[in-house]
Amino acid sequence: MGHTMRTPGEPSTDVSLTVARAEEAAALRPKPRWTYLPWPVAALVWTLAAAAAVWIISAALPVAAWVAAARTPAMAVVDATGQMWLAAHGATAQLGGVMIGLPPLGMTLLAIAACGAAARHAAEQVVAPPDIALTLRWRSAAAVVGVCVATYTVAAVIASPIVGTSEQAVAAVAGAFAVSLLGSVIGAMVGLELDPWQLTPAWLARLPRAVGAGTAMLAAGATLALIMAFVSHWTQVQHLHDSLGANGVGAAVLIAVQLAYAPTAVLWAGSFVLGAGIRLGPDGLLAPGRATVGTLPAIPAFGALPTTSGPQDWAWLTVGVLAGLAAGAVMVRRTTPTLLQAAWRGASSGLAAGALWAVASWFATGDLGARALVGLGPRFPDLWWLATLPLAAAGACGGLIVVAWRRVRAAREGDGQAG
Repeated sequence: MGHTMRTPGEPSTDVSLTVARAEEAAALRPKPRWTYLPWPVAALVWTLAAAAAVWIISAALPVAAWVAAARTPAMAVVDATGQMWLAAHGATAQLGGVMIGLPPLGMTLLAIAACGAAARHAAEQVVAPPDIALTLRWRSAAAVVGVCVATYTVAAVIASPIVGTSEQAVAAVAGAFAVSLLGSVIGAMVGLELDPWQLTPAWLARLPRAVGAGTAMLAAGATLALIMAFVSHWTQVQHLHDSLGANGVGAAVLIAVQLAYAPTAVLWAGSFVLGAGIRLGPDGLLAPGRATVGTLPAIPAFGALPTTSGPQDWAWLTVGVLAGLAAGAVMVRRTTPTLLQAAWRGASSGLAAGALWAVASWFATGDLGARALVGLGPRFPDLWWLATLPLAAAGACGGLIVVAWRRVRAAREGDGQAG
């Protein structure tokens, strides 16, 4: 259990150094709240609860709109709920006679979080001895993921044809599979305390932190640009809001709908600060040094789009540079690489952070109707290279700066000790 030793300065003082055994550490681990459910049952029940929660969230806005407009038929509310659910899973929805192919990523993220919570609760029900082999723990996680994904996907297979067309159903089922897979993998690993990077070299295990630092910097810069756009064009935003005549519950519904697209707006702003810009239909483009805004729907959030550009817009390109520097610095932190290793490791972290942002931005593209409202969102393929190559170069610089600073500091400390 433990060993007792006496400190040299105080012979009469006992200091107990105790190292807990694996069994004791497992006993100290908090027990799950629902310990009486076998994990397959827990996975089934919690995933069905997650699916129901997504349906309730999808119904919240149509029901609120129905309350605000008493003449709306009840079946229209049911249909709108189904269309909102389809949109959250990547299918093109039809609301008010308008085809909406731009996914509300806020609702999609809520669905991913719900699936992740379900998988985590189910994984915590897995009964295993403390000294179980790592491979068996991964197999348990895979089993939990399999049950959760199958349950959520089957629920989508049953519900999608009821609320949508066959084309919508195919897209929604594929989206439900992807949503449940992403959420369940994360939830199962958290529930079973698995680290996919624990068997990799120490420097490579820092890649998730480095990518997180880079994407967090991009998200912060994009959010700042979005806030400044709203502040500087608040008059236009308010004018569009007032022109819709929404007040009370209707105004709350309008705001909630726009909040569902908040992650989408952040990704749009990220494409702007990276220099790729935002497509606003076949002929519209908003990018540093260029602003061509055509016909847009009367949505208050679109009032924040600037109609002119200026030299100050180019300053936003520093966001990508800072993101790459942050990724590279975190990548080589607490490691002792050579200059060459610091450069290519930092470059790889910046490249990975930019690629992750570009992939996420791909899902923020779509249509809000037809003709002039087709092809909205981040501009591709420009974003693929503007989100990766500059960040890779900045990441290499970030790694080199950290290593160079360490060497300078070590040299100064050595001179101080010699003196």
